[in-house]
Amino acid sequence: MESIEGSQASSSRTPGVDINAIGTIDGTSIYDVDLDSFEDKPWRKPGADITDYFNYGFNEYTWKAYCAKQKQMREDQHQRKKIHACFFFVY
Repeated sequence: MESIEGSQASSSRTPGVDINAIGTIDGTSIYDVDLDSFEDKPWRKPGADITDYFNYGFNEYTWKAYCAKQKQMREDQHQRKKIHACFFFVY
């Protein structure tokens, strides 16, 4: 069975949910997990309840789109931070 875990915040922080943490499955970011690589896709079986596998109205296809969008937004944010840092140090 695959383990699902979230990135742990520093122990000096207040316990609770870290909304910036990226969850992982067996050490891989949830945004990088390739659903196509799963040999068994129980959510596709007749009678399966897709909500046992996907939350908030997602399905296999909308989850892939969401992950791609999250990765793009995080990369864009990273690039903006780099540009801001360069601008800050230049002036």
